[in-house]
Amino acid sequence: MKNKDRLSLSYTGRFYDPDKVSRRGALTEFVGIQRVETELELSGASNLHNARMDYVSHKGFNAGMDYTFYKNDDKQHLVNDFEKEEEQTISTLSSQQVQRANLYLNDSRKLEKGWMLNYGVEASLSDTRNESGQLINDEEAPEGTFRLKQKDYSVGAFAGFTKQFGKKISLDASVSLQYYKASVDSAGKKKTLWNRVSLFPQLNFTYKVAPSGMLMFSFSSDKSYPSYWMTTPNTYYMNIYSSIIGNPDLKPQLSYSMQLNYILKSKYVFGLFANIQPDKIQQMTYQRHDELRSVFQTVNMDIYNMYGAVAVIPFRPFDFMSSRLTLMGCAIHNKGTLYDVSFDRKKLFGRAELNNTFYLTKDRNLSLDLRGYCISPVIQGLYDIDLIYNVSAGLTWTFAKKKMRLTVRGNDLFEGGNPVTHVDEQGQKSRMKLWQDSRNVTFTLRYSFGGYKEKKAKEVDTSRFGTGI
Repeated sequence: MKNKDRLSLSYTGRFYDPDKVSRRGALTEFVGIQRVETELELSGASNLHNARMDYVSHKGFNAGMDYTFYKNDDKQHLVNDFEKEEEQTISTLSSQQVQRANLYLNDSRKLEKGWMLNYGVEASLSDTRNESGQLINDEEAPEGTFRLKQKDYSVGAFAGFTKQFGKKISLDASVSLQYYKASVDSAGKKKTLWNRVSLFPQLNFTYKVAPSGMLMFSFSSDKSYPSYWMTTPNTYYMNIYSSIIGNPDLKPQLSYSMQLNYILKSKYVFGLFANIQPDKIQQMTYQRHDELRSVFQTVNMDIYNMYGAVAVIPFRPFDFMSSRLTLMGCAIHNKGTLYDVSFDRKKLFGRAELNNTFYLTKDRNLSLDLRGYCISPVIQGLYDIDLIYNVSAGLTWTFAKKKMRLTVRGNDLFEGGNPVTHVDEQGQKSRMKLWQDSRNVTFTLRYSFGGYKEKKAKEVDTSRFGTGI
């Protein structure tokens, strides 16, 4: 506008309706009993619409709203072919419909002596309908049949300030007070999933110790919701032995992060950090005692804490080579309960990452990137996770007066990104490896027209959508 106010309107649409049916298979051998072959067919379609309006005043006032509509339908047909029994069929129809609206008002004011005040309010409302119908051998299965309506409410307000103290110290702090509630209506029976008021502080402090050294401290806090489908009483069969079941008692996960870094010569970083996540949302596997079945369920853990130290060291061993080494050492503590199994586990582990860029020509228009990382064995709830590693390489050619860029990249070249997990705790004993080929090759061709700068659009949050099939 003429007074430099800005009004933005945007629409995002995503549509997925594949023609082909996805097929999976499994072979389960109950040693000394029988073998069972499983064939699974999956199909489904989804569509998403998001409309957003945002207004920014030249005086610092910002207001906006957005509306999202999402619909997803999935079909699953599973056939278990037994050696000594008649085959079993399991058919499941799942659907989800979400309507969500968000509203926010923010403002900032310049005060005396360089103080900047920021404040605002936000509110959101969502209405979700989850449905599932399941038949086992053409008879209704109660464990996989339900119809739920879930409503989520959230209201929050925040206030914060920024201040520069001379040339050495800067401070940015804020606090947010949020009320969030979720309730479910199933066949006229209402249940409250959560009803909370939480305080979320944020702090960033920077101190220039010397011309070549800077000390930075940050503290942040936030929450994460379980997906809408996780809190339903769903049962998804992967094969005759394994199934995934929902957890109607799941709560949101809180996160608190602290980090203290010393930056030397604007490139070397040495730091300490702590991540504390009460009610950590984590999926784990449980072997039932009354039958030969394993279930995967997502639960809230009591303790999920991680403390560690990190160092980032860039270096140039040759003129044609630029490298960066990142080292991290951590201590992790997990505590929780899965059915009748209570655990309290601790572990030390480390992570190392090396990124290298080789310039293959004098004008540096042809370069080779070689990257790799490895993570030593670690724990995650009941799981012990073996070594994980990844090696990737990419070749980039810049030409046409640096307007054209061609990149060829290979990811996870040695297929080390799929971990092997173990469980050996209180009678629970299993080993699982995902035979999923994560290797891939990508080709990217990019041309820049003049001084065009791509505008970054706010992504539509779809983390809670979908039926999980």
